[in-house]
Amino acid sequence: ASISRMLKLDANAVQLQVRRVGGAYGAKVTRGNQVACACALVAFKLNRPARFVQTIESMMESNGKRWACRSDYEFQASANGSIRMLTNNYYEDAGCSLNENVVEFLTLPTLKNVYNLTSLNFKVKGTAVKTDAPSSTWCRAPGTAEGAIAMTETALENIAFACKLDPADVRLVNLRPGTKMVQLLPRFLASTAYRERREQINLFNAQNRWRKRGLGLALMDFPLTVNVALAYPATVAIYHADGSVVISHGGIEIGQGINTKVAQVAALVLGVPLERV
Repeated sequence: ASISRMLKLDANAVQLQVRRVGGAYGAKVTRGNQVACACALVAFKLNRPARFVQTIESMMESNGKRWACRSDYEFQASANGSIRMLTNNYYEDAGCSLNENVVEFLTLPTLKNVYNLTSLNFKVKGTAVKTDAPSSTWCRAPGTAEGAIAMTETALENIAFACKLDPADVRLVNLRPGTKMVQLLPRFLASTAYRERREQINLFNAQNRWRKRGLGLALMDFPLTVNVALAYPATVAIYHADGSVVISHGGIEIGQGINTKVAQVAALVLGVPLERV
């Protein structure tokens, strides 16, 4: 749509094909439009193929990067590490503009993560801050990495340190009832020999003054939503000749296996073998 408006063409006159791009910084939401329009304009004016390549430094300076985040938090915890009160005032760097704001839309819903945090023991306030930096944009897990992992998991680590408890035990005692992590985390700790490895690390650190080892643990409950995906078109065609299926969708394969997942869902819903899609 951005290219068609820029070139003053009907949208159906613009044909877009995207190669599998592999791992990257994620969607960047609207920021691909700047590069796409610049490249399309050159190709349109010169009537020849054009290629636009940026360095990582150029992308961060012009297209933006992940929202930088600061968290000021305080907690009260019982002797077993159970959270009695957690307050978090966080600030995220929007850059020079507030477009694509992640503070309340994406960061706030993830802050409770998998833990039993309610209105009774959890107070939070987020603020988007304008700075003189390039406007920030979405990268992979926009806002959620800052919320669920960077802020909440850091607070859990601090609670474990203050209470002199194992970080895994603090997480176990604070899990929200009903979450799948109640079953998954004990199984994970057992299958990875977490307790045994922790004892070995503690022994090593006690015997070595300068060399130290560590063992980290982080949990994340990633909220899945189709609200954003509704903006992308998808077409499913069933060929009358033999019943085989062809799918065209607006998703971009960046290593997450979206093409395979789309085919699997279609095969399940339509009741046909996967190889027929």
